[in-house]
Amino acid sequence: MYNGGFARVGDFHHEPSQQPLQNPSPVEHRLVAREYLVPFVLVTALFFLWGIPNNLNDVLIKQFMKSFEISRFKAGLLQSLLHGVFSSCPCRPR
Repeated sequence: MYNGGFARVGDFHHEPSQQPLQNPSPVEHRLVAREYLVPFVLVTALFFLWGIPNNLNDVLIKQFMKSFEISRFKAGLLQSLLHGVFSSCPCRPR
């Protein structure tokens, strides 16, 4: 019987089952499969070891400008050289 779209109080009440829920087979969720754990750790560590000096380039170039009296044009060339070497590296995937 249609009651205007309203639920009655007893509609959602369910008696708890007497049987405890059993997990048929525990599933182990892992981020990385065991055989790929060492390569995953190496790639992750190398990524951070590369990223830290890459982020320090801007700071170092500014200090080189002061220490070696480099003009802004030469500092820009140095910056483009540092980024250009990475983008033209023959070991990168193509």
